[in-house]
Amino acid sequence: MPDTGINSVTRPAKRRQRFGIKHHLSFAATLLLISAGLIYSNWLERVDLVIFDTPQQLWSRPAPDDIVIIAVDEYSLTELGRWPWSRRIHAELLNKLSEIETQAVVFDIIFAEPDSHDPNGDQLLADAISNNGRVILPVLLEQRYLGGQLIE
Repeated sequence: MPDTGINSVTRPAKRRQRFGIKHHLSFAATLLLISAGLIYSNWLERVDLVIFDTPQQLWSRPAPDDIVIIAVDEYSLTELGRWPWSRRIHAELLNKLSEIETQAVVFDIIFAEPDSHDPNGDQLLADAISNNGRVILPVLLEQRYLGGQLIE
């Protein structure tokens, strides 16, 4: 004889509920494992690089001939010593570039700490930047917390 009481309704509902919980837990565990695998394999980083690099390669243009890049290379390190260099060296370079009247000078160097090699280096570089008037420096934005409050 079929069971027509309350238990007959709740048993299938409980089975569905247990199946639903097991299903959700196994789905969440699978997502967690896939996410961990993607993070630790650096796969997402590679995809991001491909997504960024492909348009750059397809639509990039060559730099104009009047742009000159002065880079720190092995020869420079051999001639001027190990990095970081005194600000005096950067000031001397900037003064020479000012003599030939460059349109702009862009430093891709963050001068965050005072010059540890030469106490006058910072002032020499500041003067050279001021005299040139066409120098672009990078900005380092940091968020700092002091006593639980965000300061800039």
